[in-house]
Amino acid sequence: MNSHTHVPIAAAPWRSLRLVAVAVLAVGCASSSWPSKGPMTAKKSGIDRTAANGRELADWLNDNPTSLARRAKDAAPEALAGKGGPNGSDPKDGAEAPDLEPIMKQAQAALERGDFPTAGALAKQVVTADPKGYPFAWVILGDVALDQHRYEEALDDYQRALALEPHDGWTAQRIAQVLQKLGKHHEARAFLRKFTADNPDADAETWDALAWLELDLGDAKRAEAAFRKALEASNGKDAEAWYGLAMIHARRGDAIALEQDLIALFALEPERRLVIERDPTFFRMRIHPNIAALFDAKHMAEARLAAAKKQKGEKTDAKEAKIGVPGGAEKSLADVIRFDFDSAQIRPESKAVIDEIATFLKAQKSVELVRITGHADRRGDEAYNIRLSEKRALAVRDALVVRGVPATLLLPKGYGVYCPLDDGDDESAYAKNRRVQFAVAAGGKVLGDELTCVERMKKWLKPDASVRWLSKK
Repeated sequence: MNSHTHVPIAAAPWRSLRLVAVAVLAVGCASSSWPSKGPMTAKKSGIDRTAANGRELADWLNDNPTSLARRAKDAAPEALAGKGGPNGSDPKDGAEAPDLEPIMKQAQAALERGDFPTAGALAKQVVTADPKGYPFAWVILGDVALDQHRYEEALDDYQRALALEPHDGWTAQRIAQVLQKLGKHHEARAFLRKFTADNPDADAETWDALAWLELDLGDAKRAEAAFRKALEASNGKDAEAWYGLAMIHARRGDAIALEQDLIALFALEPERRLVIERDPTFFRMRIHPNIAALFDAKHMAEARLAAAKKQKGEKTDAKEAKIGVPGGAEKSLADVIRFDFDSAQIRPESKAVIDEIATFLKAQKSVELVRITGHADRRGDEAYNIRLSEKRALAVRDALVVRGVPATLLLPKGYGVYCPLDDGDDESAYAKNRRVQFAVAAGGKVLGDELTCVERMKKWLKPDASVRWLSKK
């Protein structure tokens, strides 16, 4: 449960918008290679989502307090058959394989706080005991070597990780970055071209990585195609791809396409206006009336406000900040209800949002049930985050009851990390995910956050396992 630490692997500043001022100062590097997000965080956190049985997962989310990581392991006997140890290792002399999960968590925590020597030493213990069961241990070793500028060693470690998880786009990006550090830019591009050809359903970030390489090496046509694949993978929600397309169309002088790119980009990240306004790539296109209108005084004020919020880790998606009754009234809220890290205490500025919600709910006569959904950022143990998110939901229920909402209508539930608004690995994403939202039932229908959770989890939750999510049980 540690803070995210940045490792300067590549130079391009525009993708790191934690501090817009930094991006503005560094905009002269716009032609450099696509960047890193810093030390790679284990997105799975020990969870084998592909092995978890959908019905068991749904049961667990309802009432079972045990860790999903343990349940996933127990639910995957086929992964253990014929492999001796719990992670594919071969214990010698019949000895029981050591439990390496705690060591991996310690290594990840050390990596996130920037303690590379400790992270490397712990990861080395893991790969010595089980060289095939923990691909992320090799990634940690690669990050440690990269931090010490031992690029050949880092490349070898990342390649070992990718051999164990051949579809992992995040590790593939790491390999391409090291190849660039070694001056092998064309080889990096060829590697990512082959990886995306072998994995056409690669995530948006992997396609973005290839696109920036294509653009850096002068192939704008292939870069555009890769950015469009990133948009396809993200359902149009990848700001980096829209930014890349905007650069391509600005260089071509295509004002119509550029306007569309910028409108889509600013809808996702309005603060990018501050970067683009000072970027020489766009100077010539700013004379077009439709483009100029996107940078008027009102829009720039909104951009500065969004930048200030993002700097504090308070990014908000207006589409998520609302509450409504199926077939009835709907109300937009100023924000979602927020919490500090590792806390179930409602932040002071969220009290006004709770006042709005209480007033709205008391005025709705058709409401049958209000599910209060608590959420956590993805740092920490899965079971702990479930409990923490449930405490957040309980805190909001109590606050609504104090404001006159009948307790019999309110059903709090904690979803831990399993319904994020933002999959990022920085404090802005973490702050956005620490929240409480609502699902309102009326007339046999449901409107709100809980349906979104089902949609986001459907890749590893069987359809028939979601039918009880709104039960009072």
